[in-house]
Amino acid sequence: MYGAATNHECLAIVLGLFGVAINIYQGHEPRRDFELLVKGILLGIVVDTLLIQLNLISFTTNYWKAISPVWIWVIWAGFLSTVNHSLSWLKDRLVLAAIFGSVMGPLSYWAGVSLGAGHFDYPNKSLLVISIVWLFATPIIMRVSQGRSYPI
Repeated sequence: MYGAATNHECLAIVLGLFGVAINIYQGHEPRRDFELLVKGILLGIVVDTLLIQLNLISFTTNYWKAISPVWIWVIWAGFLSTVNHSLSWLKDRLVLAAIFGSVMGPLSYWAGVSLGAGHFDYPNKSLLVISIVWLFATPIIMRVSQGRSYPI
């Protein structure tokens, strides 16, 4: 986020991808981690693009404004690369995962906005919607990481 806020997007993307690659390389099942990254990043692109289109958030970026910027995809990848590792304790605790997501998701966006990487057009409404999104997204991600489908 800081890289985007300070106009160093490319450096932030490269360093972020380097960290993700290390996480995947050190994991026990790199293929499973990679599959989760692909699915999760697609979810992230959809979620953040919808937030942009609903005028709930705008991101600081040097290129397109209609969809989420590449640097935020890397942030999603960083989060997703921890699901099978440091966050694996949440996999069988879906209610706790939902609570965790509903609190930490909006805090992450708020931190990015505070650093200058974005702007909430309607702060209270934006944070409420982001909280609801992460309330559902986190348990879904945990289920997908286990190779299970999530009935909606």
